[in-house]
Amino acid sequence: MYKETDENGQYQLDCRLSSERSLEENTNIMIDFAHDIVKAQKPGVVKNRHEGYGILAEAMCVLNLQTKAVGDGMKNFLTNLSSDDDIQAIERAESISNALADTIVAAVTMAAWAKRIGDDLYEGAGSFRTPLEEYAEKMDEDGFSEPENEEE
Repeated sequence: MYKETDENGQYQLDCRLSSERSLEENTNIMIDFAHDIVKAQKPGVVKNRHEGYGILAEAMCVLNLQTKAVGDGMKNFLTNLSSDDDIQAIERAESISNALADTIVAAVTMAAWAKRIGDDLYEGAGSFRTPLEEYAEKMDEDGFSEPENEEE
């Protein structure tokens, strides 16, 4: 399958398995779902980049705590390697799985907030125009006009 790149609009060969592509698509669906939840909460509009940074810094702290729990679980599992206790290894593997699930929730939540902050800042920018919008405006100034309807 070919996937268009963002930089030059050129196509590149995507050699990933379809399951990998599906996982990426489903992750984006999860982020969009979390974004809808964040928007529905109506916690107020993010007014500026400083406020947005504060929100993301708080989400990053939660993500770091969850990631630390994964690391701690791995250290605990490592200590189990020298013993013959497979039951304890199963419990530690389940603990790592739970910590990873919590990490995923924290990451998706942070991604949803990042989208929300970007949306709010973009809407609040008002006079901000994308390069394409600026180009289109210059085209109008150069004498180009909309085509007239021939039926009139």
